[in-house]
Amino acid sequence: MYLIIGPRNSGKTLLLRRLQDGVSADKPARYDSVPHTISTIGTNLTTVAVGKRRDAPIRELGGCLAPVWATYFPACTSVIFVIDANDTTQLASAWILLLDVLSAAQLANRPFLLLLNKCDLTPISGLESILHLDELSGRVHLEKISAKDGSGLERVVDWMRSKDS
Repeated sequence: MYLIIGPRNSGKTLLLRRLQDGVSADKPARYDSVPHTISTIGTNLTTVAVGKRRDAPIRELGGCLAPVWATYFPACTSVIFVIDANDTTQLASAWILLLDVLSAAQLANRPFLLLLNKCDLTPISGLESILHLDELSGRVHLEKISAKDGSGLERVVDWMRSKDS
């Protein structure tokens, strides 16, 4: 089971909806409208097609549940951590949450995807150095995406497919 976590309002719910639409390298996602979403207070459990005959279960945990995320770690096979790449007020707390999750012993050998979401907006200059992303190389796979317009989502599904085989 994939676990999607990240701070509040980072775009996890919209990302999950977009992935459910069925995205692949053959069918890149491009969207003109954004469905209404509300912040997840608890959890969402769904499946996403990662192949022609393979659905992957995904559990999304709301950002407000950060204190209890660790209780879900034993059941997950991979982690997808979403950060709002344009919210300067959230970056420090997002970094702390990320380091906390990465230091969890239960996730030591689990594949880890870090998504910098909302890259369709004006990106924060020097974001990679602000978040010290160079220190995470090897442990974390990084992708820049926009759940709003769909850019980069096919790379997320490709990553999921590679971890699911």
